[in-house]
Amino acid sequence: MEKYSGIPSNRLASPIDYAKAGLDPWIWQEDGKLNPLVRQQILNKLENFYKSKGIGNYGEWTKDIIIVGSIASYNYSSYSDVDNHIVVDSEKFTHPFEMADEVWRKEINDDELVQGTHHHLEFYWEFEPQERSNGVYSILEDRWLKLPPQAYDDPEVVAPDVMEYARQQSGKFDKFLGDVKRESFDIELLLESIQSLGQEEAKQFLKKMYEKIKMLEGEIKALSKESEELRNKRKEDFSQLSPANLTMKYLQKYGYLRVVSRLEKLLEDDGRITPEEIKEIRDILSEEAGYPSGRK
Repeated sequence: MEKYSGIPSNRLASPIDYAKAGLDPWIWQEDGKLNPLVRQQILNKLENFYKSKGIGNYGEWTKDIIIVGSIASYNYSSYSDVDNHIVVDSEKFTHPFEMADEVWRKEINDDELVQGTHHHLEFYWEFEPQERSNGVYSILEDRWLKLPPQAYDDPEVVAPDVMEYARQQSGKFDKFLGDVKRESFDIELLLESIQSLGQEEAKQFLKKMYEKIKMLEGEIKALSKESEELRNKRKEDFSQLSPANLTMKYLQKYGYLRVVSRLEKLLEDDGRITPEEIKEIRDILSEEAGYPSGRK
């Protein structure tokens, strides 16, 4: 699918979401400026992260910190991320780009919420200018660099091809998550049997349980790979209407990527799932059932 061009220009802010009458009142004040408590929480988190890494010269290569995405538009939800992009001066940056893009991003994005909300703080390091159709708010200058557009069209009507394409792509994640759900349930049942049997009687079930755990690890890795490939495609073309960007927004909206992120963290230490972690996997799937906490 090529870039979809059938969306009215005032719908470019977030073509798959429904508009609200105003900006999110938990994030923005009545005068349109960022809530000072939110601003301070963002700056504190970033400064504390740099200190934890022993980085003291970040002010030299930080051009700006900007809020973008659906939270900087009228097309937000109660679960939209607050997307903070650190705009980097590439010539002055003294670290490998991949370090910020991969390692730092994963370390700093730890599910912290804006106080009193369901909005997660997300941070990204940006090395090249990107197309912006949403609003853009400068945290350092504490003002809008670009005001968000507003529209009240139904995305299912104005962008049916976009919605259908994104739904098709999400089918891959549905399959993998369905496999994870079934395998983890079987392992949970096997654990119950093993705990109720004697050592000899439990041997066959113990072997089967570890076989299923290996399958489960493979399914989570497949989910992680699918997610990473999508992110890489999005980097190649970050424009609002690229297929990868639209698919990413759709998956974030319905919580798919949050599930993947939480499952990935279980594999981060040693690349393995232990029997003790099966309950956590079941809890993740249960909490995210129906994808109530969509993220954009």
